[in-house]
Parts: sequence; C-alpha cells; structure tokens
Amino acid sequence: MNGANLDNGLSDNSGYQPDTTSYDYDPPLAENGDYTIKYVMVKELLKKYNPIGTRLPQTPHLVPRVAYNSHLIQGQLTLDEIIDRIPHRVFTKQLKPMEQLPINNMSGQSYGYVIYRHRLFHLPSYSHVRINGRVCDTVVVTLNDQLMSRPLDTASDLDAFGFWKVANSTLELGSNLYSYSVLDLMVENWGRVGYGKLSQFNQFKGIWQGGVYVNNEQLQDWEILPLEFKKSWTKSLTGWHVPSKYTGPALFKTDIFIENPQDTYLDMQNWCKGIVIVNNFVLGRYSKIGPQQTLYLPGPFLRKGWNKILIFEHYRAADKVSFTDQPVFKTRTSKKKVIE
Repeated sequence: MNGANLDNGLSDNSGYQPDTTSYDYDPPLAENGDYTIKYVMVKELLKKYNPIGTRLPQTPHLVPRVAYNSHLIQGQLTLDEIIDRIPHRVFTKQLKPMEQLPINNMSGQSYGYVIYRHRLFHLPSYSHVRINGRVCDTVVVTLNDQLMSRPLDTASDLDAFGFWKVANSTLELGSNLYSYSVLDLMVENWGRVGYGKLSQFNQFKGIWQGGVYVNNEQLQDWEILPLEFKKSWTKSLTGWHVPSKYTGPALFKTDIFIENPQDTYLDMQNWCKGIVIVNNFVLGRYSKIGPQQTLYLPGPFLRKGWNKILIFEHYRAADKVSFTDQPVFKTRTSKKKVIE
C-alpha cells in the first residue's frame, strides 16, 4: 500500500493494495466482536473432528453498538497554525528522512508526518516544484498555507504527483506572482512492513531519495518539523477558532457529551483523507478512496461526560462528525466506479 519497500524492480508498485485499519480479513470474529459465518463454520468443523464429545459453552452475547447523533465541528487550526505549535524543528542544508532527525533522545521520528518548509523570494508566475526520486510515502504541498496538491478522491489519483508510485514528479504552482512565499511539503508515513529481503528494510520515510527543485533550481536551507500527534501535544493545543471554508491540511475539533459510552463507528464518508484522534488517542486513518469508510470506536475509549474528537484532514473537511452502528467498506477506483 505504501512506498516502504521501493527497491528498484523488486517492489510491488503495481496498484492500490491497502491494509485496512480494522485488520478485518475474513475472521471468525469481526473487529467489534461480532460472530461471522466463518465462526459458525469453525465451530461445526471442530465439533465434527473432535473425538471427545464435549459440550460447548453458550455463545456470549454480542456487545451492543449505537449510532450517536452527528455533531458540528466547533474548532479549527490551519496547517500554518499547527506548525506554530510544533515544539521541535530542525534546520539543515539538505533533506533528511524522519528517522534521522535529532529528536526523541536522538532516536529520530518513527511515525506520523514530517513537514519540509522552505522560504522563497520572488516566485514567478507559473512556477513548478519537482521532487527527484520517490516520496516515501505521500506529500501534500501548500504555498502560503494554500493547497497546491490535487485531493485524493479515487485510487487512480495515486498515479499522479505526490504519491510513491511516481518518481521524479512535478507540480505546477499556479499563475500568481509572489515576492515572498512559504513552501510546505507535508509527508505522511503510511507504514512499514516486517518481511522481505534484507535490502528492503531501508525503510526511511520522507523526502530523501533526491532533491527538491523550483523552476529547475535545487532548494537548500530547510526547516524540518516532526508532526507526531503525541498525546501530551494534542492535549495541550489551544487557540482554536471558528471553522472556515478552508481547503488543505487542518485540524478540526468537536466536544461531545456522552451519557452512556458504548461501541460505535465514526462515519468518515464525507471527509477526504486523514486521521482521527479521540480523547488524545490516535484512533486510525481514514481515506475517501477506501476500502474502509468507518472507524471502529470501542466504548471503553469513551468517557461518561465530555469527549474530545480531533480530525486531521489533508484536503477537504466536512462540517460535522457522524456516527453509525455498522461498518462501511467501499473502494473508489475511479470517479465512475465504486466497489462495495
């Protein structure tokens, strides 16, 4: 699913092959504990081949689920405002992957996002940015806090700029002329694998295979910022403002009062791409392209009383947080084709 194992011709870079957050791969028990057809089949198979006639215990009752009411988004922080709140930043001439950043007791960054920031003077109209090599794993480009990248709406969009499948890719920066501008390249780590050849374990994340060029001139003097979404950091966030019509990476917040916490699913079908954080715990990723359109939220993760839900959206946000009591799986391979 990601660019973790790019090793020339040895890697499988043929298409979108996701590992879902749920890890619901045709199991006897579903993620939420529901019994599946496979559970019944396994039970009958064990009974058939068990030479000792044992009495099976009664099947436990299923855990009830609810669909809470939708709640409007109450607060927002833009990417620029998020960057202002990141405590660590690294200044360097050359690009570095997240694992080589001198943070976390010099052990580097393991997960999350890494932002590469460069300040430009006199950016002409119709400029372009080029990234040599491949991005590990995806990059969202903003210029002066304005989204330049194309949103990830279908799996076919993975064949364009900003994704691991494309090497030496170029993005047009529009017709505006800037006397001063701030270019941000936000790279997401989509995960690593623990199998393969020894040469494939060089799994660095970020932009490191080649340089970044604007109008064919290589950029140097970078500010690199780790965006890890640690519990202590998300808990400390303040300065939320009223949500606005904003496209591009941003953090959204809503507070929900729950009298009786129960299992539920967050329905992310109206959002585009990002992660969800519940009570400062990173619940999981979501993506409009699927296949997983909902995130399982166990009742024990919720509190009796007020609960804080944060959504870090890369492209386009919805205006509310929605719930459902059933999982939803859909894969958008193209704008005309949806697989359920």
